[in-house]
Amino acid sequence: MSWKERVANKLPKLVVGEYWFVYDANIFIDDIGLGKLGFVPDLLEMFGHSAQILDLSFLNEKLLNAFKPDDFDVFVFPGRGAQTVKGSLGFKGIDVKAKRIGLRNPRADVEKFHSPQSKSVVVVDDVVSSGVTAKEVFDQGDLHKASLAVWLMQDPRDNLLGCYENIFTGFLVKGNKGRVAINSLSTFIEDSEIRNDFARRHSRNFQGFVDFFETLEELEVCRVF
Repeated sequence: MSWKERVANKLPKLVVGEYWFVYDANIFIDDIGLGKLGFVPDLLEMFGHSAQILDLSFLNEKLLNAFKPDDFDVFVFPGRGAQTVKGSLGFKGIDVKAKRIGLRNPRADVEKFHSPQSKSVVVVDDVVSSGVTAKEVFDQGDLHKASLAVWLMQDPRDNLLGCYENIFTGFLVKGNKGRVAINSLSTFIEDSEIRNDFARRHSRNFQGFVDFFETLEELEVCRVF
């Protein structure tokens, strides 16, 4: 059975813009305009070919190949990453406080919210990895019937998100060694714990990685949305 067939068995209503097998690489979402600042070569130097830096316009293009916003009345944006999608696409909707807690055994802290039951609802986010946050959003909103749209989604391990009527993703990502590290660059500026943990596990130049993002912090580089 092929990868696509296995995924279809787990989530038959998943619509994928592009299947992406990532070989020994880290994916970075450039939500700080690193390309325009001219710092991309500095980051790539620390990773060689094991880094993929994706700008927002590229991610939006891929998502909109799979997802048709006009089909929905209400948009829900859970957490910080969803705000970047919202801003870059010019969407409006319901902002929900949501945060993933923990790396290896993640759980999600999501506030309760209300969405009109008579409307077609879609939850919009940047990345789905374990699916824990997206599932908690569904439960806390008492959605009953809703869809999910994300820039990037990790290869699903189960049908946890089968509660969603439809799932749309620009990229479905699978790594040769399991989960792929996907991070927004702003996270490394805003959260030193995540920055240091990532540097220890993935960077061949720990101090160089830490210094790079501390410099961006000193320059007051921040999320573009």
